Amino acid sequence: MSGTLAPGTLLGPYRIVEPIGAGGMGEVYKASDTRLERVVAVKLLTRNWAGDTEMRQRFEREARIVASLNHPNICVLHDVGQQDGLDFLVMEYLEGEDLAARLERGPLEIAEALKIAVAIADALDKAHRSGVVHRDLKPSNIILTAGGPKLLDFGLAKREGALAARENTKPSTPRPSIPSRTQMPTVSNLTTLGAVMGTLQYMAPEQLEGLEADGRADIFAFGALVYEMVTGKKAFVGKSRILLMSAIATSEPEPMSAVIPATPPALEHVVKTCLAKDPEDRWQTARDLQAELEWIEAASPDAGVSAGRAGSAVHAGKREKLARILLAAGALLLAAAALPAARYLGGREAAAEFRFQIPLSGTAQPYDVTGARPTATRNMAGANFALSPDGRLLAFVSRAGSLEPWALYVRPIGSVTPQKLLPIEDAAPHASQPFWSADSRFVGFVARGKLRKIEASGGPPQDICDAAGFTGGTWNREGTILFGSASGLLRVSAEGGKPETVTTLEQGESGHYWPHFLPDGHRYLYTSWNSELPNAP
Repeated sequence: MSGTLAPGTLLGPYRIVEPIGAGGMGEVYKASDTRLERVVAVKLLTRNWAGDTEMRQRFEREARIVASLNHPNICVLHDVGQQDGLDFLVMEYLEGEDLAARLERGPLEIAEALKIAVAIADALDKAHRSGVVHRDLKPSNIILTAGGPKLLDFGLAKREGALAARENTKPSTPRPSIPSRTQMPTVSNLTTLGAVMGTLQYMAPEQLEGLEADGRADIFAFGALVYEMVTGKKAFVGKSRILLMSAIATSEPEPMSAVIPATPPALEHVVKTCLAKDPEDRWQTARDLQAELEWIEAASPDAGVSAGRAGSAVHAGKREKLARILLAAGALLLAAAALPAARYLGGREAAAEFRFQIPLSGTAQPYDVTGARPTATRNMAGANFALSPDGRLLAFVSRAGSLEPWALYVRPIGSVTPQKLLPIEDAAPHASQPFWSADSRFVGFVARGKLRKIEASGGPPQDICDAAGFTGGTWNREGTILFGSASGLLRVSAEGGKPETVTTLEQGESGHYWPHFLPDGHRYLYTSWNSELPNAP
């Protein structure tokens, strides 16, 4: 192929060897760095940008930001320069094929796709934490090298776009807009129309609407990318740009498992969440996304494939265990109620409370969790395990021996390899009664007479409040924790504070236990022991 620069041309210390790619905004050359004696890639902007001083300054500012992204899965930017009215970038020269070319031969093995996905999610996390949003994540911007995948062309933002790094689930202070002038495909046979269409197929709905896009737009594109790696098909298709945009905005892709039956259900859940139309319904950070993928990658293939069925089995097992324990214990009341409206639901009248009795059968036996399959874990104690709301992770307490304190663990459903969240010394005298936050990110538990929380991916535990006599907790999406005690139900913010009384005991009651929020996050169930009811011992 021919280019603007002939072989042998010098751009500063960089001697052009040959053209290797071209697009609507520039050309890419293989070059030799005569100072450091290394091979580099030079991206040359076309001359029609030469008179745009503002864009040249923005281009240089963006280049400095990208140069600061030191990550093994991000292509390194070595230099930026200008000569004879030509702006250019000098980047790491990568040997390998881009992911788009690889996908032309069909889908990847799931293990290979997961390996690439974990690496790219880690690269996105690094970029987002530095205030850089890619905005053009697609297979042709990923090079598969012997050392792993490399992400190219950061900062391909719309000129009016604003960058906003996201930390945890809340947006940080917005950063200045960094428009880009480097939007040029590195595949030589890609036409201008093809570049636009290729970009559209990975654009988030909010980008198509012309709204400000943050890192969650990259997460949408990432979901489309992983979908394509696993299935060999694009997540969204259309015979025209309008039909394609309509598909992205309104339709759902064919289930991955319908295309590749061996797709792990947990992976399909991750991708489906990435592709949510509303940014608030997606993974909120690339860090969280990477952690989810690492859990899936760590699980055996068999565990991944059966995760959905295992999740159903666990739900059924928990219900059976709970029912048998309650029936064997005595006559109980199961109450459905709502958090007091005057203090919590904006001044409305308090909701009515409904109660019904669970009589003793006289024949029920306690449920033996050590015999449960396929999710049994040795040394589980009573109610000391909890399934995450998304059905993928199991939190439980266990101990190495009869003289050891209980420690807190988390593991994927179907996996035999748990992750210890709390060192034994931090859990002493023991951790117990784990429960999950509504977003499956945190595990709540009680230890040393205090209600505490810890991220499921690991980290230091955080104290929430004193919780003597704690008997079960539940956590809604608004960050309220409801927990049981011998004096009634209490509530507290997940961020910490002083517990407030929600229910008080009536005659004959000796406690309100095991609360559980209903899907609306305001109404809840709980159990009550009442020794004065019929059938009580």
